[in-house]
Amino acid sequence: MKRSHARLALALILPAVMASFPGFLPVSRSEESSAPSAFSNPGPSNGMTAQMMGQGMKHRDQQRNMRERMMGAKVPGIPPDQLPDPASTGAGFLIRFCSQCHNLPSPSTHSAREWVEVVDRMDHHMAMMEGRGHREMKRITRPTPDEKTVLLAYLQTHALINFNADSLPDSESPGARQFKKICTQCHLLPDPKLHTSEEWGGVVERMRMNMRVIGKPAISDQERDGIVSYLQSVSQK
Repeated sequence: MKRSHARLALALILPAVMASFPGFLPVSRSEESSAPSAFSNPGPSNGMTAQMMGQGMKHRDQQRNMRERMMGAKVPGIPPDQLPDPASTGAGFLIRFCSQCHNLPSPSTHSAREWVEVVDRMDHHMAMMEGRGHREMKRITRPTPDEKTVLLAYLQTHALINFNADSLPDSESPGARQFKKICTQCHLLPDPKLHTSEEWGGVVERMRMNMRVIGKPAISDQERDGIVSYLQSVSQK
């Protein structure tokens, strides 16, 4: 008798207690019969697993995008085997540390003087993110002072060297004028012999993509072809 009274009291009190918890909604018997069982297949049919997987992927994408926003514009990079002296220690540090947060930059992206500021800024960003936040953020590691010195020396050795515009071959040709006007919007004027005639097409296209990403005026196909044609005609063969 006492046990039946206890069960009755529990049946009356339990719904009120559960309703006090956020997110609890009472379910009618008709809804119970149509609701998926807790032991049913948790596949895409009830959307639970798909939703959880989607949220996990979205979280990883958000973390990656956040790192890229902190590090700067998401500019296209270069393949590791196209780095100068790719087997060197400095190239290894560039691949190891810099590609944690963004695409691999070419050492000729900046001058030797500019690389000092860029490396210090990237090191500061990495110090802010190292060991903080979510698990993916904790994977970021900074170079040691010695590693940073080797990395900077490598970048400066292969940095962009300013070329005197007056020394350009056929400097008043349409291609040379476009080369001077467009390429100096973002960096110093490079030596046309910095790359071979085969390499310049890919380099100019990559720079074109970089300009689009950082909000510079778009280069038309005609302008690109004019610059590439000029550089190929005066570059190292």
